[in-house]
Amino acid sequence: MMPIPLLLIALPLVCGILIACIKGYKARKLVVFASSILIASLSIYCVATSWASLPLRIHVEGEWISWAMLGLELVMAGAIAFLSVKYRKRLGFLLALVMAALGLFFELRYGGSFNVVSEIMIDQLTVIMLLIVGIVGSLIGVYASGYMQTYQEENPGVKDRRRYFFFVIFLFLTGMYGLVLSNSVQWMYFFWEITTFCSFLLIGYTRTEEAVNNSFRTVILNMIGGIAFQIAIMALAEKAGVLEFDRLGTVGAALLIFPLSMLCLAGFTKTAMFPFSSWLLGAMVAPTPVSALLHSSTMVKAGVYIFLRIAPFLGGTIPGSLSAVVGGITFLLGAILAISQRNAKRVLAYSTISNLGLMVACAGVGTYQTIWVAVFLMIFHAVAKSLMFLTVGTASNGIGSLEIEDMTGLIIKMPRVAIMMIAGICGMFVAPFGMLISKWAAMEAFINLNNAMSPIMIILIAYGSAATIFFWTKWMGTIMRERNPHAMKGLLESHMSSEEFSSEFILTILTVLTCFLFPLISSHAVEPYLLSVYGHSFGLSLNNVLIMAMMIGMILVIPTVLILIPRKHKSVIGTAYMGGCTTTEDLAFENSLGEQKHVHVKSYYLENFFNEKLLFPAGVIITAILIMVLVGASVL
Repeated sequence: MMPIPLLLIALPLVCGILIACIKGYKARKLVVFASSILIASLSIYCVATSWASLPLRIHVEGEWISWAMLGLELVMAGAIAFLSVKYRKRLGFLLALVMAALGLFFELRYGGSFNVVSEIMIDQLTVIMLLIVGIVGSLIGVYASGYMQTYQEENPGVKDRRRYFFFVIFLFLTGMYGLVLSNSVQWMYFFWEITTFCSFLLIGYTRTEEAVNNSFRTVILNMIGGIAFQIAIMALAEKAGVLEFDRLGTVGAALLIFPLSMLCLAGFTKTAMFPFSSWLLGAMVAPTPVSALLHSSTMVKAGVYIFLRIAPFLGGTIPGSLSAVVGGITFLLGAILAISQRNAKRVLAYSTISNLGLMVACAGVGTYQTIWVAVFLMIFHAVAKSLMFLTVGTASNGIGSLEIEDMTGLIIKMPRVAIMMIAGICGMFVAPFGMLISKWAAMEAFINLNNAMSPIMIILIAYGSAATIFFWTKWMGTIMRERNPHAMKGLLESHMSSEEFSSEFILTILTVLTCFLFPLISSHAVEPYLLSVYGHSFGLSLNNVLIMAMMIGMILVIPTVLILIPRKHKSVIGTAYMGGCTTTEDLAFENSLGEQKHVHVKSYYLENFFNEKLLFPAGVIITAILIMVLVGASVL
């Protein structure tokens, strides 16, 4: 009988193939829903059955598997090379050839010469990732089944290739399951490349010029990381003779410096750190389910996951210190640049880049305290950010725009969507939701470092967190502000399918539940993981837990009181009175010179202060120099 972890890897692929064979929309939607439920359920079952025996290691027999993986890697490289020729992308063609050559060289030289004890390992960190991928990824699949129907109707110029779309979505989930379950560095690399290849196909779904260019930017930057990953594998094979993550601790620290540096470089590309951030911004051209999948539960989390896997060996090293600084700079710049964005998806993209930067910074420092922070940042970001992407997609279908200013009064026009969107925003920066608590813990952890890096990191986190509060508060205020008191409530929610609503509603519940279950997740999953890896544990103190409980109580009590207390005053809505002349309903008035004027209430974007055209290149240059120092120092 196939072990459950291997079944979990294979199941999404089988479901994807089945969905690709179904032509009818209703039948396909039903199969997508059933497949998503099955995948999520199997993830939970896998966690439940393996929990008592963690860490669980599995050896997979068969030398043919390595050759099969190599064959599929060559097929993916060949497809990228072919498309690069078709669209005249010379760099993409060259990098695809280099990747294919490196993979073939490694297998011919080292294939079969290493005795890998366990290709698959499940520990507490794997369990967390399995639940994120299984639950959040499946909900995005359900959402997509309804969203893509509306998307195709509203974009008749885009060829309907939904069967292909869902096949790639589920293949993506196969790649993510394989990646998080892999203990073998070679296995992880194989699944790593599947996620890169799938993101390339999904971003280019519409096949417009913009989509094609952005898809190639994604695959080119990630192939640079893939080549670095391959070099790391060869260095581990040549110098250390170890190809398993759980055995890296047996290798001398000096021998690990170069492969760790290469793995950090691979992680930088996948997590879209500066200077590689442009691919994640370009991914916004894809349909909303793709954006949610890449930004929340899968693609970028692969990079965070590899940083967390190697974090115990990064503390106090050059790769670790430089990774922390690159992550800190990315955190600050991403948050600042989000302030000046008017497009909702770009705000979400820069917010994602920013939060990933903080996760990488914590992993680079590599202490048990900072890893605790990084894991919780990853959990809350996966749930809340996927909710934000999905609600933004639904809202844009309703109002016909992705501009934040056009979402003014969304609380009246699309109340259910707005409430769920506000829950997502709260999950990103309001206490007691975990993102704010995690940043609070990150500040404490960096203060406790007490070394030369500590002041730099504290400054980066303090200013980045302040910028985060600024742009999320602006957005929330816009949603709850309405200029026209006679706007029809719920007028635009007819665009929302039942699949979209159910996915967003469940994610809203999960966002709140993770807040309530924060201490349990820490004590039963994160703290045991830290204890097994570091011999030390870290968690919230009793005082902090009590403060969280008080905050939760206030969040529940205040709205309840406002609803239950009877209102004795009358609310009168009429026309505004300005400058001596009664205005119209759209806030027009006549000034002292008899000129007709309009009152415009808009958010602050501060483009002159946070100019994207100046700050983005500056961030690219600074971080590129740091990465060159990282590579140079590891070679010498």
